[in-house]
Amino acid sequence: MWLHVLAVAAGGAAGATARFLVTKASATYLGTAFPYHTLFVNVVGSLLLGAITGLALGRVAVPETVRLLVGVGFCGAFTTFSTFAVETLVDQSVEAMILNVTLNNVLSIGAAALGLYVGMRT
Repeated sequence: MWLHVLAVAAGGAAGATARFLVTKASATYLGTAFPYHTLFVNVVGSLLLGAITGLALGRVAVPETVRLLVGVGFCGAFTTFSTFAVETLVDQSVEAMILNVTLNNVLSIGAAALGLYVGMRT
């Protein structure tokens, strides 16, 4: 049990740190007019969670500790629905809101599907 708790905590710390770094890099290189950082973490996190889930469902035995570290810990801290929701509603035109919702949903679900597909065939 404690190993699982530590795995989630370690994954969460790594995911939160990675998200912070992505946010800073995005602001520096892409600006802040559109929430690219949230789109990026949601799509990449969906791909990663899809891949680890696909591996676990496929032919690869993924230890529960690894699934907890990557899935619950890292992806849970790295991706963010609450930030996506707030950024969609604050300081954006209707067109930007529609674009943000569409891109996050289509790309994140597509990335999760790709991750599952690749993971299950590995």
